[in-house]
Amino acid sequence: MNGMQHNAPGINYRQVWARMVSQLIVKSQVALAWGAKTIWLVQDILANYISKSTALVLPEYLAEKLDEVNILSVSYGDKIKKKKADVIELTETQLFSGPISVNEPGDKAKGFIDIVKAGALPQKNQIWKTLLNKKPVGNWK
Repeated sequence: MNGMQHNAPGINYRQVWARMVSQLIVKSQVALAWGAKTIWLVQDILANYISKSTALVLPEYLAEKLDEVNILSVSYGDKIKKKKADVIELTETQLFSGPISVNEPGDKAKGFIDIVKAGALPQKNQIWKTLLNKKPVGNWK
């Protein structure tokens, strides 16, 4: 194992997240209907990606008790750099918990439903610029 020098593809965070997001909300709703709770276990890298790429900023939901939607983020921390054994214990965790949605009068809905909203909307001119600056693909004659 060469660590960061490997040639294999990395994690496709967007694809992983797209498959997981609907399950997170729906299964949390089902668990609540059954009088239970779900706890989603993710690595810190994915938790950071969620906060950067969606309207849900996980650190705003840092909690000590479970709520309607629960994400437990685990991290290797600095242990990954000091690896001496084949197994590294994951001891650094953060619990992010909150409601699926909250509708307050005069306020936008807020809650874990924000996870399906875009974190930032791109400017139209940036998209056009990006599209028009690319070379055509294929063999055009």
